[in-house]
Amino acid sequence: MPPLVQIDKLGSQTGHSARRDQALAHQLAIIEEQLTKGRASDQQAHHVMDAFESIHSGLSFIPTTSVPGAADSLVTGLADYQLKFEGQLEQPMLSEHVLENPRSRTADDLRGNENSRMAQGIEVFELQQTTQISSKAQLDTIEQNQNMALKASYFEALPHLQHADFEHQNFRYNEIDNQYSITTKQSVEDGAFREALIEQNIDFRHSQTDYSEGKIENQLNRNNQQSRTLDLLIPLLQLDKSQQQKFGQAIAQQIMAGSAFALY
Repeated sequence: MPPLVQIDKLGSQTGHSARRDQALAHQLAIIEEQLTKGRASDQQAHHVMDAFESIHSGLSFIPTTSVPGAADSLVTGLADYQLKFEGQLEQPMLSEHVLENPRSRTADDLRGNENSRMAQGIEVFELQQTTQISSKAQLDTIEQNQNMALKASYFEALPHLQHADFEHQNFRYNEIDNQYSITTKQSVEDGAFREALIEQNIDFRHSQTDYSEGKIENQLNRNNQQSRTLDLLIPLLQLDKSQQQKFGQAIAQQIMAGSAFALY
């Protein structure tokens, strides 16, 4: 079954072109970072990168949403979108080489056992952004959500081996399940900020299991769950409008688009 890539352009662009260019560069860096964590093959990485770039190319037909006042300080400027990639997984212990040519009694005994169904590759990679803009009386509010999810697995050699030994089932098996979300909410009344919040949530899980002749010898689970809320109202109120734009760009670069993923 070939890899499945689903892409949808969900809405209009917000903010300035410079902000969009900056956000695109940083989100491409995020994609590359996460696919590297999951040990994506060159082909898998190519599929995902091409899909993401196709979403954000040729967007002249998508209208630019007008964001009142300075309320675009904390948005990426990108059109809303959804990207979902489901990769084709590899099962090395079910390969012809392993199944048909056992080189020892141990290899013969281990053929077709439960471990043989273990797979590697990018199972699912998802990236999504949604934006909602609302107005009530003189209060304009914009809320933007970004979500990322990665589920992947890969084999490594044990420390004393040069390569993973699939015939005798001597290897280290890694499983990754990462989820990340960030929400920005900002409200402007008569051109002045009344609310400016950023909420971040991460749930990163990495399991490493060492197998020796098909039996579990060691297991290490690394979990990182964090949540934080940044209230940026006071810093923004201390700046003029041009400075608020620069501040927003710095936030997009350091928090919204990249540094949050560096927590793991």
